[in-house]
Amino acid sequence: MSTPSNSAASTWKKDKTNERWTIDHWLLYLIDGSYIHDKNQPPVHDTKEKVPVLSVWRTGGWAFWRTLVPIGIHYILHQYLDIHLSHVWAFALYQISFIAFAINHLHTLRWLGSQVGYFDGKIPRDEVPDSRVRQVLFSLLFTIFLRTLMLILLAYDPNQIPSINPFLIILQITIYTIVLDFYFYWYHRLMHEVPSLWKFHQTHHQTKHPNAELSLYADFTQEWFDILIVPLFAFFTVKFLIPFDFFSWWLSGAQILYIEAWGHSGVRLYATPANAGLGFLRWFGAELTTEDHDWHHRAGWRKAHNYGKQTGLWDWVFGTRRERLETREENIDWNKHVNYPWL
Repeated sequence: MSTPSNSAASTWKKDKTNERWTIDHWLLYLIDGSYIHDKNQPPVHDTKEKVPVLSVWRTGGWAFWRTLVPIGIHYILHQYLDIHLSHVWAFALYQISFIAFAINHLHTLRWLGSQVGYFDGKIPRDEVPDSRVRQVLFSLLFTIFLRTLMLILLAYDPNQIPSINPFLIILQITIYTIVLDFYFYWYHRLMHEVPSLWKFHQTHHQTKHPNAELSLYADFTQEWFDILIVPLFAFFTVKFLIPFDFFSWWLSGAQILYIEAWGHSGVRLYATPANAGLGFLRWFGAELTTEDHDWHHRAGWRKAHNYGKQTGLWDWVFGTRRERLETREENIDWNKHVNYPWL
């Protein structure tokens, strides 16, 4: 199968004069999602060196309190100032919060990479290709815009008191993640195994060593499935399984974005999605780790395996898991825990 015609070369950040930069280049530069922190090269490890651990409670805490901020603001406006946000103002609040959350997440992953390095670290991580600067920027912003808009249109009620049930939310996010990943697994697997569908996915596989900024680097058709169609299938399925309101959907959507970026970051840690409700998957060896999707990108086309992007459950069920290299059980340093920045 042929490779994409567009070059994956990335040289635009090396243009010290910035003469060929457009507004797209400047906006990506301001987002500052590169995997290199303060121009310092990350440490490089041999694949046999033990991998440190990042606790799910640390990652979960980092993500959870950030996604609670707009709900807290919304609650104060609703309960103490008697301001019931219209659909437009609610969209603005959660859209700005989503953007801030995503950028903060990119920067935190880069900081972690600067501390512990990356998988297959002797090969540098790929950057945004010269030929795809506009597309990558559009994908990042359009994903956040459309997912927020979808939540507002499908679930928002201006009269509902902003709140969450701390016990129910773990179950809600867990069920949504598993259902979404079922649909994503099959849609993703078919794009690899059906030759006529590969053309929609091959752009995403131009990068063999992605970084979080390239999570949504894809063909336009695939983007629509990733951003809208697959999440909508999951949305309407989950509605029949468990009660969900706007605030549950907001937290679930932020969790999904969080996992997508983690899976493409390549940060050399044993880390699983920031959802304590998915901890049971480790009993079966079906948990998702950062290395799983990194392996998927390095494998190429039909040899890929690891089709799940939110969990490892469906790869385990359908026999498409690939054995890990650097995060094999015996290669994990369970006594070495990495601190996760809170800011």
